[in-house]
Amino acid sequence: MTHIYMPVLKWKAGERSALTHLKSATTEKILPLLEIVPIPYDFEEECDRKTIDEHLAKVPEEIAGAWPSKTRILIDASEVDDFMDDGRHALEWLVAEARALDVHAVPVVRSDSSVDYRKAAANAAASLAGSGDPGACIRLVGSCLLYTSDAA
Repeated sequence: MTHIYMPVLKWKAGERSALTHLKSATTEKILPLLEIVPIPYDFEEECDRKTIDEHLAKVPEEIAGAWPSKTRILIDASEVDDFMDDGRHALEWLVAEARALDVHAVPVVRSDSSVDYRKAAANAAASLAGSGDPGACIRLVGSCLLYTSDAA
């Protein structure tokens, strides 16, 4: 059995930099889960500082530059649960654009995701059919799950 460490990383500059400095022996043993950060809010203007398209424009290239190609990585875009100008959901767009750059991006869907987000995850997962990658990662949120056994 292969043991894999799954770091959950906010997709910010420090995390991107850290991934680029990992040795290949390490990248083979981890499966990062990237949390795409929300669009920064301008409290003075009372609006988002960027559009969703502007916010995500460089993310696929950043992932490709920080993570070895053909190596699986999980993408959780729950904090940007919105649609791009081309009509695709942000999650679906991110997975497709990362895949186009040879990044084996797998969509993450949370147990509390919106209906639109779940549909986007299903569409992204369907696009992975035949790729050898799992369709999606299901992330449980909320209450802590605890397994106990009577065997001592």
